[in-house]
Amino acid sequence: MPRALLLGAGASRPASYPLAADLLPTLKRTAEESRSVQLRSAWDAWDSFRKTLPAWASLIIDNANPEVVLSLPDLFDLAIGEEDEKRTAEAVQRFRETGNTNVAALEAYFESEGRDFLVKARVARARLLDVLDSYFHFRHIDDQEAPKEKRSYLRGLLGSLGTGDTVITLNWDTTIERTLAEEGRWNPRLGYGFEKRLEVVGPLGRSTRLPEEFFAQTDIVIL
Repeated sequence: MPRALLLGAGASRPASYPLAADLLPTLKRTAEESRSVQLRSAWDAWDSFRKTLPAWASLIIDNANPEVVLSLPDLFDLAIGEEDEKRTAEAVQRFRETGNTNVAALEAYFESEGRDFLVKARVARARLLDVLDSYFHFRHIDDQEAPKEKRSYLRGLLGSLGTGDTVITLNWDTTIERTLAEEGRWNPRLGYGFEKRLEVVGPLGRSTRLPEEFFAQTDIVIL
């Protein structure tokens, strides 16, 4: 019978990844110490927006859990997306029915203080995601160069899994994927439970054949 292995964020700590409570401080330190102007600017944009929020929001935006912190700008982003779509659709429908879009009302909405705040929230959210993406991108590069022994603690655990088993991981990183791939038991093309179309694009924009490891056996699914 297929089995499922559930791994919390602590599973990556011995591989030098921060726990959830340490992730945002790690991002802050990484950005501030970086020589990348773009990375420092991205963190500053998020931090500046965070400081403009009212006092009641501090319980959310300063929470140690990054998923709680992201929930607020996620809601802001969802709100502006749905409201923009609704207002625009109503204007188009009105124009079709009456020939009048009521431009003044539409402009008043798009220039409103509330929407301006949501736009700033959307930008800040995007900048925080930029920092997250950069951090894990460079950490994954470091993992490629690090000795495999760094994740030896996972090999015994994952080695007990058989064909058809599933790993449910709550980690933000790819330590589980990388460890199984090194053993030839997993690849990102098929290993998430569906076929993911991947391509390698050369410097001239031409696609080249995927490396052979992308066609390796995948007998374990990672969720």
